Amino acid sequence: MKTQNTPNLTDNNQGFERRTFLAQIVATGLGSSAFSHQEPHLDGGVDPTCGASPADSLFLYIDLLSEIQFSAAKGELGVVVGLLKQCEQVLDEVYLQVKLLEAELSKAKMKAQAKQIRDLVEANRANARLIRDYLGTSPRAEYASLNTLAVFSDQVLRAAQNLQGEVVLSSAGVAALERIIKLVRDYKETQMKTVEARTDHVAVLDDTHKQIREIRKLLLSASIAISSAEDPGVSASRVSDYRRLADRDIEQAIAELKRVPDSAPEPPQTKSPRNILILLLEGTQKLIRKNLVSRSSGQDEPMFIRAASLAASAIPDSRQRVREILRNHCPPATWFRGIYCLALIAPILALFSDPDQRTPLIEHVLDLFPCRDQEGSMSKLAGALAQIQI
Repeated sequence: MKTQNTPNLTDNNQGFERRTFLAQIVATGLGSSAFSHQEPHLDGGVDPTCGASPADSLFLYIDLLSEIQFSAAKGELGVVVGLLKQCEQVLDEVYLQVKLLEAELSKAKMKAQAKQIRDLVEANRANARLIRDYLGTSPRAEYASLNTLAVFSDQVLRAAQNLQGEVVLSSAGVAALERIIKLVRDYKETQMKTVEARTDHVAVLDDTHKQIREIRKLLLSASIAISSAEDPGVSASRVSDYRRLADRDIEQAIAELKRVPDSAPEPPQTKSPRNILILLLEGTQKLIRKNLVSRSSGQDEPMFIRAASLAASAIPDSRQRVREILRNHCPPATWFRGIYCLALIAPILALFSDPDQRTPLIEHVLDLFPCRDQEGSMSKLAGALAQIQI
């Protein structure tokens, strides 16, 4: 490729800003007026052929990356949670044995020693629950809390062993004390496994964060390139370059996504957040490549034609159909909400023709679409949207 043919995206930021305005005002909460019930006047500046662009779709799909990042480390997180539950179970049993021991020590007038062990156990039962409930919110606090659990096991074990030589207990008291010592030793081993599992979890999170950051850059770059290709101010000779750049960025984003760990349950047809986004990007890519035609000048390399030069008759039909469906299932059916919804589902409609294949994917992306929370409303909305023909 010749150097002069490489598009400079910084020269076309205005086109990108125009194209992604829909997504930006939703994300920032500044679009309240756009959601009013008043219909726009076509003679007031609204283009009747205006429809959703793949640039809009990509910009909106970026919000799905946070779910993928969380899902990627779900397996390691499950191991940590499972081990923490084991710690809690051991601590609960230790607490019961301490209560039995406390009754025996009261007879020997050693209430202070019994209370010391009981207080340690109660504090660490609460500590283990807190770690499990808030796992992933504060890595530094988790690390400190796990170390506290390790200190606890040493303290209880030492206190219990000291009692063995300080007081004469009944057979029941001896059994409770021996049981406490065994439980605490088992607990210490489980606690060490928990620390190791948490380290693995954090490592996966760090690696995934880097991957997600790269994917986000690629999707944003592709969105800018598509917008630049659709900008009327861009020369026709550069449209093809911009669309190839978008196609390449989406291809790289798909490849990066396939490298992200996937904790999707079996069977494999169950759609994970990662696999859903891959399908959405493939649909977006199909929309872009749909504009590929052969050069009439005899050149071997194909070119992308400008989207604005395509027959636009189907765009208002699709937009109007979306608005009719919104009016029935998820009002208000404003012009803005119609295009916003179409931007979310257009790649799915392009990728699949079977409504049964479309419906679960549409239902997933509708998490990004504001709608009143009514039982079954999103399923009905997804099913109706899946019937649209483009």
